[in-house]
Amino acid sequence: MATLTVLLVLTMLLANFLYQNYRQVLQILENEGHAMSVAENVARCKREDFPRYLQEELLYLDSLKADPPELTARIEYANALKKYYESK
Repeated sequence: MATLTVLLVLTMLLANFLYQNYRQVLQILENEGHAMSVAENVARCKREDFPRYLQEELLYLDSLKADPPELTARIEYANALKKYYESK
């Protein structure tokens, strides 16, 4: 019986979570036009520019997934020095 109660509570929590997210999406979609107009005015750009900006941002974020080779080499060198001095 306790397991059934836990499942019921979890189901209710999940249902509420999904419902609240759905309401939030509806609000965002309702306000999207105004938000886009504000963004156009502030950034002094056109609505057609946003997909390109998004693509550029995604490329930039992808480039941050790995450390630059110079940094990796420096870290490896520092670790090698540390091991060397610890072994003495």
